[in-house]
Amino acid sequence: MKNLLVQRTAELVVVLFALSILVFVLVRSLPGDPTVAFLGLQANPEAVAKMREELGLNESLLTQYFAWLGRVLAGDLGFSWVGQRPAIELIRTALPATVQLLLLTIPLALLMAVPLGIAAALKPRTWVDHLTTSLVVSGISIPSFFIGILLIPVFAQTLRVLPASGYVPILEQPWAGLRSTIMPAIALAVALAAPIARFLRSGLIDVLRAGYVRTAYSKGLNGSKVVLKHAIKNAMLPVITVLGLQIGAMIGGAVITEQVFAWPGIGRLTVVAIERRDYVVLQAIVLLIGAGYLIINYLVDLSYMLLDPRIKVGGGG
Repeated sequence: MKNLLVQRTAELVVVLFALSILVFVLVRSLPGDPTVAFLGLQANPEAVAKMREELGLNESLLTQYFAWLGRVLAGDLGFSWVGQRPAIELIRTALPATVQLLLLTIPLALLMAVPLGIAAALKPRTWVDHLTTSLVVSGISIPSFFIGILLIPVFAQTLRVLPASGYVPILEQPWAGLRSTIMPAIALAVALAAPIARFLRSGLIDVLRAGYVRTAYSKGLNGSKVVLKHAIKNAMLPVITVLGLQIGAMIGGAVITEQVFAWPGIGRLTVVAIERRDYVVLQAIVLLIGAGYLIINYLVDLSYMLLDPRIKVGGGG
């Protein structure tokens, strides 16, 4: 297990380094000059040249990259000329809203997915299974922002039980914060729950055919106890992988969803950075999201070692 842990950690470092190169090159490849975007098309050429010098844009790309990487490793993600603040401060301001949204989205997704996946696995090729499959396909096919657009007329305009938009910190005003988070969380949770339910169904069907499960049934154990105590643990292995992958995808889907609900999180900050050609902030956001995605999958690998003893043996532990 120790060797496998060292191997996974080394792979993570290499991939993070590759990610930094990719982010740097892609952001530099975007059309438009950040100095012109900030100073305006009618800017004095001398002012443009001076700003390019201050930003280090006259240096070679290789020099710019290593200078930027050095600052990142020191915790400096750059200074936003558009926002007139360090990029890390802008991200720190937007991050609590996104964290609040994700912390409600993930439990909601599991509350939707786990019962659906278990019900479909216990009743394969019945109307329950067909209904679950239809819901899963719909959840995968419909974009989360479109689900949000459908929710607003129902809950905000017709029933008037939830606010149509806006963000309230849940730690400051728990009830108001919960109400403001429910609709965007549901919009994201549906897209997250669909693949989880699908993989849980497939995994649970395979596990229920295993010999140790049949032995548990032959001992007279209650069906629900067999599923919850013996089968669900092994069936959750592929689900954990999907959950890790989908959380990364969900962060990407939150970009538009946050716009729909005027949610001042990382997604909305990304859109604003693109509109204003704020490359420093955009570069910092993409790097942090990519790093977060990789770290989540690294933690998923570690969880496999805890849940499946065979991986410890295979890793030479």
